[in-house]
Amino acid sequence: MLSDNIKALRKSKGFTQEEVAVRLHVVRQTVSKWEKGLSVPDAEMLQRLAELFEVSVNQLLGAPPAQEESISDVAEQLARINEQLAVKNRRARRIWRVVAGVLIAFVVLNLLFILLAVVLGFVRTTSAGSMSIELGEPPALVVSFEEQQVTAALGTYSWEYKSGGAVLGTESDAAPLYETEIPVLSVAEEDVTVSLLFEMTPDTVSVQCWDDSFWETDWDNVSDQLVVQTAATDGETIEAQAGYVYQVTAVWNDADGYSGTVNYSFCLELTG
Repeated sequence: MLSDNIKALRKSKGFTQEEVAVRLHVVRQTVSKWEKGLSVPDAEMLQRLAELFEVSVNQLLGAPPAQEESISDVAEQLARINEQLAVKNRRARRIWRVVAGVLIAFVVLNLLFILLAVVLGFVRTTSAGSMSIELGEPPALVVSFEEQQVTAALGTYSWEYKSGGAVLGTESDAAPLYETEIPVLSVAEEDVTVSLLFEMTPDTVSVQCWDDSFWETDWDNVSDQLVVQTAATDGETIEAQAGYVYQVTAVWNDADGYSGTVNYSFCLELTG
């Protein structure tokens, strides 16, 4: 397929997606979409790709090298590829509609459960005598530095909540960190101390970090390039460094009817 050929030829030339994008005057996401088969280059861009990879347009399209082609032949092949892509996208949309229907039904059922819990008095009285609704999802984490505050992105987690020893519900999600929109906290110094403000205090906290250039990594080779470090923390603060992405792992050991492990993430950016 064209997408496989573009990826294979790029790698054979030792180019990253970013380098190909710069040479063709497009954004990296465009090259990524070509390689994933989400879109195809037009005839003019196909010719430029062939010149960059030093192959014929035929070879780029997967045809025998000896077969010559005209512009109309290229356009016809691109039209066929576009039609195949359209069919694939229509199927994907149908699948996503089914998935969306299931998710909507799941959300509706959860809302009904919450409403029922409130009606039946599924509330708990704190030691101070105030009332609060059961936390049906992991507590939020706010990261603070001086006057700035950002809510850390919620990543992979497993969360269980109970009442009177009975499990009311279990929530979990597996969100890859590289697919997460990570909030940025801007700092003027390279080495700073940031505060961790949990909605509910965890039993243990650990922190890992890596250089934010990691996000420019070609994901095919990520396992060879990722260097993870451990950041110093006392559970309430982190000795942090600008230019790094941080992942905070918090654990609750069945405290106040809650238990689970939750991962949060944020990034420190040096300004000035």
